Amino acid sequence: MSSEAPLDVSEEKAIKEQAEVRQPNCTYCRYNVEHVFKTIEERHAHELTCPNKAAFDRREAATSVIYNKNKNYIEQLRDKKRELMTQYQATNAPTA
Repeated sequence: MSSEAPLDVSEEKAIKEQAEVRQPNCTYCRYNVEHVFKTIEERHAHELTCPNKAAFDRREAATSVIYNKNKNYIEQLRDKKRELMTQYQATNAPTA
């Protein structure tokens, strides 16, 4: 359990309002984060022709095959972990 006090409603509202108007100062290519762009439009145009797209798609397909093959086992482990975490009231959140 975290030792920090929860945010009060006004603090949470202020953070949300600030996040709604925040503008990103750069954006990264989905296929290679070394490709940096100033606007989303530039990034989108680049991603259509990115040389790393084919390799990314191959890795994504291979990962999907592995996950789908083991999906039931992965979900059973995830459910068991949730049950144990609840039983012991444990959390993965770091403490301050």
